[in-house]
Amino acid sequence: MDAFRAIVIVSVAVAIAACSTPFVIRFARSLDAIDRPNERKVSARPAMPLLGGLAVWLGCAGGLLAAHFYGEPISLSTEVVGFGIGATILITVGAWDDKFGMSAIPKLIFQIIAAAIAIKAGFGLDFFTDPITGTTYPVPLWILWPVSLVWIVGVTNAMNLIDGLDGLSCGLGAIIAATLTILCWQAGQWTGVVIGLAFFGALIGYLPFNFPPARIFLGDTGSLLIGFVLSLLAL
Repeated sequence: MDAFRAIVIVSVAVAIAACSTPFVIRFARSLDAIDRPNERKVSARPAMPLLGGLAVWLGCAGGLLAAHFYGEPISLSTEVVGFGIGATILITVGAWDDKFGMSAIPKLIFQIIAAAIAIKAGFGLDFFTDPITGTTYPVPLWILWPVSLVWIVGVTNAMNLIDGLDGLSCGLGAIIAATLTILCWQAGQWTGVVIGLAFFGALIGYLPFNFPPARIFLGDTGSLLIGFVLSLLAL
């Protein structure tokens, strides 16, 4: 991975997310997938389109394809496949919730399924480093699985909960994604670098449409996706 390839991945993701967002806005309105303000919500603007996460996911997928065809053949790796399947599950769940609504228990079950797929693909707390001695210890599976599940599901829901103000969840997600991508680069975790670059670019491409005054909301489609991706990048 070099700087020019990184720029290509980010640029492709930015362009696809930015170009697809106006179409997602019209698509959300055609489906009547719009925000309906109530006493629990910060925004009081009626008929705001949801499903913004679709544009983010399209941008991220485009960035990953650019990475694959431009010299970083990661698209068929186990980790990327697991990431893609888990993210697609949450995108589907979020879109259903934005359109029809979904209670907490089924949503949690699907989050656990997506997290389990990602862990099986290689995203997990595999090692623990003693901060004093610097000694690294392998984490047994009976600890790896529950801790990793709690982390992924917890971060996924944390980003969902802060999605209430224009640009907040998307902007914060972009900052965290950039930071985690730099850390992955320093650690030589190239799958994380490629996913992070693609996702950062997708968020940046979508963000102008979500700045105040927003023209589209992420909805659960986007907020669940952001939390899921950031939790995996951290792992």
